[in-house]
Amino acid sequence: MSASRLCRTLLLALLLLVAPPLAAGARAQYLHLGWDECGPGAAIDQAFACDSNAGVSEIVASFTLPRPFPRFTGAWFLVGVCFPNVDTPDWWRLNRPDDCRWGSLTASFDAPTEGCVDLGAPAGAGSGIGVGVGQGLNGFLFVVARSVADTANAPDLAAGQRYFLARIRIDRAKSAGDGACAGCSQPAVVELRWLQLSSGTGIGEGISDAYEPAIVRWQGATDWCSTVVPTRNRTWGQVKTLYR
Repeated sequence: MSASRLCRTLLLALLLLVAPPLAAGARAQYLHLGWDECGPGAAIDQAFACDSNAGVSEIVASFTLPRPFPRFTGAWFLVGVCFPNVDTPDWWRLNRPDDCRWGSLTASFDAPTEGCVDLGAPAGAGSGIGVGVGQGLNGFLFVVARSVADTANAPDLAAGQRYFLARIRIDRAKSAGDGACAGCSQPAVVELRWLQLSSGTGIGEGISDAYEPAIVRWQGATDWCSTVVPTRNRTWGQVKTLYR
């Protein structure tokens, strides 16, 4: 997937925040999140005592398909982080260089050893995480993109198989001690809102689980919420700065 295509898909993400599902059937679930592992046994809840600056919490994103998908060349997906009834705490302010924990949100494409099938092709140039997509009073949005390094050997994906997408890595810097960012203990809900697949055939596929959203919870969140973020027009140059 080229850098220009990644830029276009990031802009499209802003337009699809409330878009209806294209591929998901009634009450079927095709998008999946879990803490640290892939597969149906992955934990949905994670608690952290906020007493150390070492370590990383990982959210593993995966998906299944309702039908075969030929010549997979890339994907991007949109994630929302939401805080029930409160403003975004400093510990979760990760979107801008002047935010308290800028740099603590990254992505990895190292597939787990079990629970999911890798996409069968190494991640290519342009794969990464796009921050700064949207910031709202009750949360924020970001995009993760993954391309295929060798599009000439783009793999065919099978229906019903769970495929690994990416690890969303949240490090624990500034959680304790002097200089700690407030709000580590604040409950949060993380939702995989949209997945867009690209094919060497030129025909893509979009998936959204409107009825059973894919979520994980942080620090015992009990209330479900959805990030409300106003869309903004961006230039191509501004969009390119979001990926790192």
